[in-house]
Amino acid sequence: LGLPSGEPLSHYAECAGLQTPAAVEAARARYGSNDFSIPRPAFSELLQEHATAPFFVFQMLCVLLWCLDDYWYYSVFTLLMLLLFECTVIKSRLRNVDELSELATPASAVLARRCGKWERLSSTDLLPGDLVALARTPANRLLGQPVDTIVPADVLLLHGSLALNESALTGESTPQLKEPLPSLGLPPSTRLNLAEHRACVALGGTKLLQHSAGTQPRSQQPPGGGAVGVVLRTGFHSSQGKLMRTILFATERVNGSDRETLLFILFLLAFAIAAAGHVLSVGLADPARSRYKLALHCMMIVTSVVPPELPMELSLAVNHSLLALHRRDIFCTEPFRIPFAGKVQLCCFDKTGTLTSGKLAVARVLHWAGGVSEEALLRAAGSAERGSEHPIARALTAHAQLREVGTVEPTDFVAAAGQGLQCLVDGRAVLLGNRSWMGENGLFLTAEQEGEVAALERRGHTVVFVA
Repeated sequence: LGLPSGEPLSHYAECAGLQTPAAVEAARARYGSNDFSIPRPAFSELLQEHATAPFFVFQMLCVLLWCLDDYWYYSVFTLLMLLLFECTVIKSRLRNVDELSELATPASAVLARRCGKWERLSSTDLLPGDLVALARTPANRLLGQPVDTIVPADVLLLHGSLALNESALTGESTPQLKEPLPSLGLPPSTRLNLAEHRACVALGGTKLLQHSAGTQPRSQQPPGGGAVGVVLRTGFHSSQGKLMRTILFATERVNGSDRETLLFILFLLAFAIAAAGHVLSVGLADPARSRYKLALHCMMIVTSVVPPELPMELSLAVNHSLLALHRRDIFCTEPFRIPFAGKVQLCCFDKTGTLTSGKLAVARVLHWAGGVSEEALLRAAGSAERGSEHPIARALTAHAQLREVGTVEPTDFVAAAGQGLQCLVDGRAVLLGNRSWMGENGLFLTAEQEGEVAALERRGHTVVFVA
């Protein structure tokens, strides 16, 4: 498509966005809209695809052979199981497509400079070559909660700086700082390389945590401020789109034992051919034996090497293994690898940032106060942390909203860095913080409470005390 992602740096430094309506229409016709619309195939289309697969045709041939030998009940039952199994697989595929569609970044409002002026567009209308302003959405005043701001496309930063959470794409939960292109100090003739100049590229689908406006000319200053950059890639051509294409059209499969499987089938086939040859020779020696039945039985012996129920048997075995793992709190994201687990000799554990989003959540509430209800305790904690940007504070306020206990604006607020805070909520004094902060204010845990807290900390939980 000739995306503008490898031009000289001078090309981007002089970029002023799409200047004419004709240029906008030409870019739209060339690159399409900035969305992730995934066509949902019809059930009948997938059923036809599965029904024409070679192995399913082989299964139908086996069922037909059993029918010709008057095994009607067995044949009909096998046919129904095969159809039910294929329908289950199709429903699973459709559910995966629906879940993948939900991962796409929803449309949002964005400022873009077109035809010499800034205008507010939908993120789905962004095109490569657009000049856009990236700014963090202010917190919701009614809820007191910040609103997630998602970068709508791959953007090369020209002015200003950004702090991004790239965990959705890279698994790295540590915020990444993005600096403007001039900060690299490279010659203008240098061509942009997304891998080498990654520090200046805001990837689509990442979460915008902070922004600062740059020193761009007044004519390019966006209304309300914000970092300015040029759109490089949109839609399925962006980094997020590439990840979604990988998930949607992944063809990687475990094929390490294909050779062993082939040798095993050939081993069984040799015995099957020998048995069929013996039956054929004995049958031909008997003039009273039906030649039709003889040929039918010989074909059934050969085809029985791979029984038609094999896929269902493998699926049931894998599902049983998944349940056994789940009972031991072990989760498998690629079940088709389970049959090869017997060959595992080493286990490598990655850091938790790859498996978690880096967003804290309240896991449990221990209520020791006899005269205060748990709802009142959550209301006090959520109100005390209202408006704070700290991850633990955001987790507490989000849990208070989830429990619908309501929050109010605290008064007489005093914070102690690294320890906790104290304030008034509904006219009552509230202390919130770590163990040492409670101790400084004359509050100590009993031996039983210390045991409960220690058990939580051994499991990796962060314990916050509220009084």
